[in-house]
Amino acid sequence: MYWELSSFLICLSFQVWNVGGKRSDGTCKKRPFTYTMADVKQCDKYWRCANGVLTPELCPDGLVYDYVSQSCHMPQRINCKGRMALQDPEPSELCPRRNGRFPVDNSCEQYISCEDGEGKIVTCPTNLIYDPKQGVCEFPDMANRTGCLAEELLGFTCPYGGGDDAVLPHGDHARIPKPNDCRGFYMCLKSGHPRLGGCQFGLVYNPLIQRCDNPEKVEGCEDYYKPKRD
Repeated sequence: MYWELSSFLICLSFQVWNVGGKRSDGTCKKRPFTYTMADVKQCDKYWRCANGVLTPELCPDGLVYDYVSQSCHMPQRINCKGRMALQDPEPSELCPRRNGRFPVDNSCEQYISCEDGEGKIVTCPTNLIYDPKQGVCEFPDMANRTGCLAEELLGFTCPYGGGDDAVLPHGDHARIPKPNDCRGFYMCLKSGHPRLGGCQFGLVYNPLIQRCDNPEKVEGCEDYYKPKRD
């Protein structure tokens, strides 16, 4: 009895996965459950099939339909290839659409977070920028965003190219001291882009051993943490 019930549940789950989520071909088969299907042209539109009746529905403005999870998500997480059309936007004072994350003009580290038309400006943590392709805060060298490139923000270009086969002193990067900053250094990555690094509080970067060290062991940085006198 237990085996028969388990087999039935597995079979039912398989049916849900098979019929749900796929792109709608205009047919709605009668099933003992309700399921949804993606529209063939519009990424934020889907079709709900219940009791043999097919009904069109829209995601909240700014979100798109994911036929794998059969739910609406941010567009950065969903592949809309082949169904790029979207509903008309419903903008508000800050938000170009009612939901989503949008870059702030002339800013690398800020974005507008919109939820049901209510927008607020969010600032990324230090040394990170907003990546519109992923909808998250990211290192500039990873985001590779036009106008916000790591080289532009740091004012530094690595003196050599990278590459996956490059052999670097610290595995995935080499280190170059940051001028006039005992604590900081530039990490030259295999991508060829720089990333700002730094020693933990109390230590300074020692270029001789290419590691963080005690201030008294680094010439010119002995008094880095001592209070400055007027």
